[in-house]
Amino acid sequence: MIKILVIEDNEAARENISDILRLEGFEPLIATDGQQGLELAVQHLPDLIICDVMMPKLNGYEVLGALSQQERLSTIPFIFLTAKAARYDVRQGMTLGSSDYLTKPFSPSELVTAIQTQLKRKEAISQSYTQQIDHLKRSIDQNSYTDELTQLPNQAALSQTLEQYLTQDKDFSLFLISVDQFSFLSSTLNTADTEELIKLIAQRIQKVFPHSMASESLKDTFRMGQNQFSVLTDQVDPEGGQLPRTAYRFLNLLRAPYILNGKAVNVTTSIGIASTTNVTEASRQVSKVESLLQGAKTALYKVQQKGGNDYCFYRPEMIFSAFERLDVENALYYALQQDELEVFYQSQIDISEGCVVGVEALLRWNSAQLGWVSPTKFIPIAEEIGLINDISKWVLWKACEQAKQWQTMMPKPIGISVNLSAVQLSQPGLCEIVRKVLKDTGLEPHLLCLEITENALIKNKSYAINILQELKKMGVRIAIDDFGTGYSGLGYLSSFPCNTIKLDRMFIQDIHQRFSNQRIVSAIIKMSHELDLNVIAEGAETPEELDYLKLQKCDIVQGFVYAKPMPSHDVTQFIQANISEQLDSNQASIPATLAY
Repeated sequence: MIKILVIEDNEAARENISDILRLEGFEPLIATDGQQGLELAVQHLPDLIICDVMMPKLNGYEVLGALSQQERLSTIPFIFLTAKAARYDVRQGMTLGSSDYLTKPFSPSELVTAIQTQLKRKEAISQSYTQQIDHLKRSIDQNSYTDELTQLPNQAALSQTLEQYLTQDKDFSLFLISVDQFSFLSSTLNTADTEELIKLIAQRIQKVFPHSMASESLKDTFRMGQNQFSVLTDQVDPEGGQLPRTAYRFLNLLRAPYILNGKAVNVTTSIGIASTTNVTEASRQVSKVESLLQGAKTALYKVQQKGGNDYCFYRPEMIFSAFERLDVENALYYALQQDELEVFYQSQIDISEGCVVGVEALLRWNSAQLGWVSPTKFIPIAEEIGLINDISKWVLWKACEQAKQWQTMMPKPIGISVNLSAVQLSQPGLCEIVRKVLKDTGLEPHLLCLEITENALIKNKSYAINILQELKKMGVRIAIDDFGTGYSGLGYLSSFPCNTIKLDRMFIQDIHQRFSNQRIVSAIIKMSHELDLNVIAEGAETPEELDYLKLQKCDIVQGFVYAKPMPSHDVTQFIQANISEQLDSNQASIPATLAY
C-alpha cells in the first residue's frame, strides 16, 4: 500500500486529509509537528509527503531542507499546504525542492489530483532510473564477459558457457589454440601491429570453423588470454576424422601470412583438444568444467613441448600424479639396462599379391615395477629427460638386427620400418648413427625404411630435406608417416626426398562409407603414383576397407585385417605361414626388393 506522510498541526485539517487518503486507498502516516514528521519520514520512507508550512518546532521549509540533506529522503515527492498564496512563498518552497503547492482551503479532488500527479511523476522517474541501471548493468556484464580487443567472449564467458552446455547432457569438444612464440612476436612488432595480428587471428578462427554450437545466448569462440583462443564444437570422436580435419584446418589457415603495414608476418599455432567423452571429474573439488579446461591445457602443453605447429588430443593417461610420473621416470632410467624394453612388429602386406613385404618396428615397455607402460606415457617423458636418443638408437639397432636374421631365414628379404621422431631428426650425427647400425648389423640399406611424420618435416623443412637426402644417398628408404591428416601436405610431396606415403588411420576407417575420405585417399594415391611413390594404408581393419583400397590401387596395407603388432617370434611364424600360403596358391613370389 502507498504510504503518505501528513505533517499538519491543525487537528481538523489533519483528520480531513487522512479521511480523503483512506478513501482513495492510501495509508496515511500522521505527524503533528515538523520534528515528529521528520522522524516518521526517516523511519518509514513514505512514498509522498504532505506538509503544512507553518508548524511548531520545525516549519515546512525547515523539514524540506532537512530531508534534502539525506540522499534516500531527498527524492520523495513533497507537497506544501499553506494559507499563504503570495508569489514569494510559492517561490521559496519550489526553490527548496517541493513538488507542488496547495493553498488552503482546497477541495478533495484538488488534493487527490496533486497526489496522483506526483506519484505518476515519481513512477516515471523511477522507471527511467531502473532502465538506466539495467543498461549500465548489462554494459558492465558485457565488459566483464567480453574481450575488449577482439570483442569475443572471454575466459569468464567460456566457464559460464561450459556450465550451460554441461547441463544439456550433450557431448562436445574444446579446442585450445595458442599462438607459438608469441613473446618473440610481440617483442619484434609494435603494440598496434601486435593487436592487429590478434584481431586478424580471431577473424580467421571465426570464419573457418565448420560446426557452430552458438545460439543467441551461447557462443562458441572465445579469447582466453594474450595469445590463446578456444572454440567449442559438437564433434567428439578423434578416430572419426572430423576432429583431426578441423584441427588441421585451423593449423593451415592460421599459418598463412598476415599483412601488417604492408609486410607479411607468419605465425604457427599449437592446439590442445579435450572432449567430454574422455574427461571425468578428477575429484569432488574439481568440476567437470575445470577438468575439461585442464585436459585441453595438458594436450596443448604436449604439443608445445614438441615445438608447436601441431595438435594433440587429451587422453586420461596424460594426467597422472607427480609420484606416478616420478615412478615412470625413475624406472625408465633402468629400462634399457634391465632389458625391459621390447620391439614388437606389425606386418605390411602387398595388397595385390597378399605377401609380406615388410614390418614396422613398434616399441613396448614391460616394467618389472610398473607392468606394461603405454608408449604415449613413457616416450614423452623419455624426450623430456633426454633418454629418447639412447632408446631410439637401441630400437634402430634391434630392428635392423632382427631384419638381418629374417633375411637369412626367408627365401626373400623382409624390410624393416623404424619410426623417427622430430627430436631424433634434429639430433646431430643422425646419419652417422644410421650408417654405423647398418654396418654393425650387416643389413643392406635398402631394407631399412625410416618413417617420419609430416609435421616433423614441415617444422624445419630445409634442414629435414638435407638430412633425408643424405640418408637416401646411403640407400635408406624414407616414408612420410600419418600422411593425409593435413591434406595440404600434398604440395610438399615433390620437395621431400621420400619413397613411400603412409595414409593415416583416420582416413581408412569405414572408408567404403565415407565419401569425403574417399576423395582424399583417391587424390593422395593418384598423386603419389604420379610422383613414383608407393602408398601404405595404415590401420585397415575390415574386409570392406581392404576391398576399397584394392579398388584404388593402394600398394601396401598395414592393419588388424591382416595382423596385429606381435613379438618377433610370432611375426616370424606369421611370415613363414604367409610364404607357404603364397607357394601353395601358386601366386607370385615375394619381390626381391621392397614394394615401398
